[in-house]
Amino acid sequence: MLTDNFKDNFSFSGKAARSQYWATLIITLVVFVLGSAATESSSAIMVLVGLVALVATLWAVLAVTAKRCRDCGLNPWWTAATLIPFVAAIVIVVLGCLSTQNSEG
Repeated sequence: MLTDNFKDNFSFSGKAARSQYWATLIITLVVFVLGSAATESSSAIMVLVGLVALVATLWAVLAVTAKRCRDCGLNPWWTAATLIPFVAAIVIVVLGCLSTQNSEG
């Protein structure tokens, strides 16, 4: 169902393929830009909506990054590197390019 897929974007469990990773990043970028524009408004309601959108996008990006790390065979704590300015861009691109690790031992 659509709601299950939507909720899955905010969960830190499981794995994320490259396509899911990039799709989530692009969608959250659009929401982030719209949320940032809403916080520039003089209306208190729009500022609140913008802040909620910004927190939701941060949560979704962190969740899909942790799942992508797990899919690549990396420790999910690499997600913390996306919070470091300038390093984040490199980590995001590398994670998006790494292939899925086979679960065969």
